[in-house]
Amino acid sequence: MTTCFATVASLSCFKEPVTQEIVLELVKKSPRERLEEIPSRLPEASEAIDKILEQYLWFIGMTGLTEAELHDYISDKVKCSSAFKKANEYGDSIYELLKLSDKEFGYMRFLVV
Repeated sequence: MTTCFATVASLSCFKEPVTQEIVLELVKKSPRERLEEIPSRLPEASEAIDKILEQYLWFIGMTGLTEAELHDYISDKVKCSSAFKKANEYGDSIYELLKLSDKEFGYMRFLVV
């Protein structure tokens, strides 16, 4: 999910038209790298990026669990509910980043239509 979101967020922060070369260079980077470079084009996104990366770090930590540990985690109703809450908050954070980029670059319409 972050691979897609980081790519869309990064592409939404280019002032100039996005070329094939830009896309090819972008997809060579990790999702984290894609997110980390956004403030160079959209400085007001720094705080939003920090929040997204913090949320992403939690998810990455979850991927390190064994299958049995993950099953135990999700089987716990409180933990499962917390995980879904974190997922929703992550989606909200990505959306806030896209709204910031839309103010500056105006590409939201192309994501929606």
